[in-house]
Amino acid sequence: MVDLQVVVEAENELTLPELVRFVSWLLPIPFMLLYFVKTKRLNKYTDFAFYVLVAAFVGLFFADSNRLGFSFWLLQYYVMAVNAVFLLYRRKLDFPQALSLAFNTVYFNSFFWEIPIHVYTPIAKGFIDQAASLHLLYVFPFFFIYSVTDIKVTRENLAVLALNFAVSTFLMWLLLALNIDIWNVTAEPFDRRFIVEFTWLVNRIFSLTCLTAIVYGGIKPNEN
Repeated sequence: MVDLQVVVEAENELTLPELVRFVSWLLPIPFMLLYFVKTKRLNKYTDFAFYVLVAAFVGLFFADSNRLGFSFWLLQYYVMAVNAVFLLYRRKLDFPQALSLAFNTVYFNSFFWEIPIHVYTPIAKGFIDQAASLHLLYVFPFFFIYSVTDIKVTRENLAVLALNFAVSTFLMWLLLALNIDIWNVTAEPFDRRFIVEFTWLVNRIFSLTCLTAIVYGGIKPNEN
């Protein structure tokens, strides 16, 4: 006979992708705390951090990333995005603050680029996505970023925001015009799924560029 206790324990046991995603929701916290580590001693390791991130990027070619709950290309994007934003922020900030803001900027962008989809979903579906509460977790880094920077409501920032949402909305409508189910992409054939993934990658990069420009402009003068 099957041991029911073993079955129940197996069903309740977290899988590796679930565990990775759970940990990923908590990652902004240590990176927020990193911002308050005041030291210049790590600045000399800026180039070293770059090489580490490049090595991690190369390592992804040999990793079975799907086992971790994230696609290969998405992991590549996160590694290189944090790397690029970190190097930019280092122009104004010391190592800990630059890495802290870089990670939280990229993390918040996970929600930022999808805002048109989040707005359109209840309109198209007639109900709020059940995962909406999880999406809101990605908003908290924004409040942190806002609290440690001096981002202002200026014409330039509003123009960047307007451009970002215009492009994101256009790309969303482009996929919808192709009759692609953006809420169930895995059900699409490979060629159409590739179109979605590529379009979303472009959207992520463009939105991150706009978001980074706004944050960079609001970074307070550093004691560099």
